[in-house]
Amino acid sequence: MVEVRQATADDWRDLKYIRLKALKVDPLSFGSNYTDESQKSDDDWQKQVTKADCAIFLVYDGNIPVGMTAVGIDVHDKTKRTAFLWGSWLEPRLRGQGISKKIYQQRITWVEQHPTANKIIVACRESNRASQHVILSHEFLFTHGMKKTWPDGVEEKELFYKRDLKL
Repeated sequence: MVEVRQATADDWRDLKYIRLKALKVDPLSFGSNYTDESQKSDDDWQKQVTKADCAIFLVYDGNIPVGMTAVGIDVHDKTKRTAFLWGSWLEPRLRGQGISKKIYQQRITWVEQHPTANKIIVACRESNRASQHVILSHEFLFTHGMKKTWPDGVEEKELFYKRDLKL
């Protein structure tokens, strides 16, 4: 049974394991890379799980971490009204089974419960059609695209989507 739950301070090893695995398996899906993140200290991983105005969710198949996702308040928004979804990954064998719905719902609920947030931004690489499909199925609207040089050296647009919350 696959379960999605918010990571606690005790889950930092699972986060480290699944994030590094994701960067190895699907390096084109992220704005970071395995080399940089594998150099992080254990203290850095522990801080990431307990960071204020941020939530990391881990996906488990039994006791084994098989995916991850995160949401946080955009550090560039001083009003703390904008949340940003990031870091989603799921083992290939589990894709196409509706788990992304659980992942999105967990993060949307987190934002809805945040005391100041009233909109959510999410972005993906232009070639990532699966992400675009899931984003649009959760009532996000395309806002714009920007050229970006990704960690693999490829220049490709990053597409941005927004969802306003009902207050």
